[in-house]
Amino acid sequence: MKNIIFLMAFFMIVMLMAVPAYAVGVKDSYYYMKDDGIFSEAEKDEEAIYIYQQCKLNAIIGTYFDCGCIAGTFRMQREGDLVPQDTILQDIYHDENSQCGNPAAIAGEEFGYCMESYQSDTNLARRGINAPQMCTCYANEVATRFSAKPKMNTKYMSSIKSSAMIYCRSPKALQAERDKQIAKDADTIVPTLNIPESSN
Repeated sequence: MKNIIFLMAFFMIVMLMAVPAYAVGVKDSYYYMKDDGIFSEAEKDEEAIYIYQQCKLNAIIGTYFDCGCIAGTFRMQREGDLVPQDTILQDIYHDENSQCGNPAAIAGEEFGYCMESYQSDTNLARRGINAPQMCTCYANEVATRFSAKPKMNTKYMSSIKSSAMIYCRSPKALQAERDKQIAKDADTIVPTLNIPESSN
């Protein structure tokens, strides 16, 4: 009896691991046909809204991808034959040309992570590396690189983060970041008016 319970538990774990993270809890496309066998335009719209909600609920996907873009792309692909949701989502999340990256959210997330990790790193300070400048560079690099080719793949994302960190620790990248900050500061200087003193 114990062996059967163990095998059932093992089978359930394997099944859960086989389901992509973004597919957990997604209602089947047939659900939206309302049991009449017809997939109306309104039902397709309702399904796309559900895909948007699922995207927003996933912390990683909701940060790295623009959920409105994902839902819109899903809805456009839904125009053809009835294809399972998971098949369409797999295509979208693994298509480097989808243009559904979310650079602003990625940069914010990665900057926070970087500062949390390196703000008090004395080794950086000894090497003359300014943590906020390095983290700004890192966050922008990750956002730019991922958004250029957005693909939901852990190995791919780790590779982008590693190469961005290596680049942003280089003197060339740090100097470029300092130059950007100087230019930004120069743009925000408020000009002052020289008002001549009255002769009275």
